[in-house]
Amino acid sequence: AEADPLIAALPERTGEAVRGLLRDLSGVTLPATFTGESVLTGLARTADRVGLLAAGQLRAAAECLARHTGIGESVARGDDLAWAVRSGSRLRDLVKYALSDDYALLRRAAGLAL
Repeated sequence: AEADPLIAALPERTGEAVRGLLRDLSGVTLPATFTGESVLTGLARTADRVGLLAAGQLRAAAECLARHTGIGESVARGDDLAWAVRSGSRLRDLVKYALSDDYALLRRAAGLAL
């Protein structure tokens, strides 16, 4: 219910895919060993991945994340971001995810794959 406004802002097919994932995860509980910090880290990385899905382009998502995290404040648009990926674990995680089978499957399920 709290996510409804965010999901409504997504393209229709993407929103349907997200709703399906939320339904599938509705009974899942977090293990007690998770700390508040690990949950926040997981949420941040999930947000990064949603940004990648919404942007549809790794470069755009990586530039946005680099600027948001302060890593890329001095990077001019279009500059090589390899140094940023090496210096930031969230950027590195985003690139790994963009190259993963999970991301390819999600794009196909959302009707965004070529």
